[in-house]
Amino acid sequence: MKRSLTNPDLQAALNKPRIKRNETIECWRERPFELLRSGDWISGPFDRVVIVYGPGRIPLRATILEVKTDAAENECDTARRADHYGPQLANYRHSIPQLLGLPADRITTILLFTKLPLVLEV
Repeated sequence: MKRSLTNPDLQAALNKPRIKRNETIECWRERPFELLRSGDWISGPFDRVVIVYGPGRIPLRATILEVKTDAAENECDTARRADHYGPQLANYRHSIPQLLGLPADRITTILLFTKLPLVLEV
């Protein structure tokens, strides 16, 4: 884990994003959610969601960061694990618009693999 924390890409992904003067940031950590979408009950905990708000607390963009500590050893393993986590990330990505009223095209989803370490935008 120590090697992961010294990795510049992981550090950059976990750092506070740059914002404009009239913007504010909110960070959800280990935040559970539950909602109904198309008749299906969806629930889970976000590892981290960074939301940038504009004036009037209007959400401008969000980044979902999902931390994975499993044993992805190389890029091939990482691609396979990313496919495995695809449905989970899709649920998260589709939940944010309902929770915040933010359009899906303003949401970024990132997997952070701590063992390699590797940052992968999905």
